[in-house]
Amino acid sequence: MVVTDKGSETRQRILDVAAQAFAEHGYSGISLNDVIRQTGLTKGGFYFHFDSKSALAIAVLDHIRDRARSQALATASHYPRAVDQIEAIVRAIVASKHEDPSMAALGRICQEVGSAEPQLRDQLGHFEGWFTTTEQLLRAAQEEGSMDPSIDVEQAAWFMVTSFVGADFVSDLRGDDLARYMDVYIDHAFRAVGLQR
Repeated sequence: MVVTDKGSETRQRILDVAAQAFAEHGYSGISLNDVIRQTGLTKGGFYFHFDSKSALAIAVLDHIRDRARSQALATASHYPRAVDQIEAIVRAIVASKHEDPSMAALGRICQEVGSAEPQLRDQLGHFEGWFTTTEQLLRAAQEEGSMDPSIDVEQAAWFMVTSFVGADFVSDLRGDDLARYMDVYIDHAFRAVGLQR
């Protein structure tokens, strides 16, 4: 299939509309016909790009993740030390949750898709990129002398990502602002994995 500039714009519009719809209504709370109607496309125009609701959901999740990851890494690139890049990434993710409702709903959408479409769980891969990036930055921090070299970076990356996700989840459940807890998270998580600022 050859995708033209117009085709790329249409696909982007579908992803943006679907991301907003899933964020507002959840995966199960909106039908594919509702999404198609919101895009203003014909069914044929829509199905040229996505053949099912599940294919659309996976593409939306990838789109949201890629955008958030690009923004966070761009912010981090302003800092020379790995330890400062890690902190910048954490703060950028929190900021993006405030600015982008679809980013705020990303975890919930992943859970809903995984529950509604169990065969897609392997494709969700929501945190794999963050595990890898965090592990790479922790390794760089060890090389720079900002992290205890005896710490296993793979385990430390797992701890940092999953503890952040837990803090995010609990703050959503309680209706708290995650940004309120970032200084505490950074202080404790950094000490737990041997990072020195």
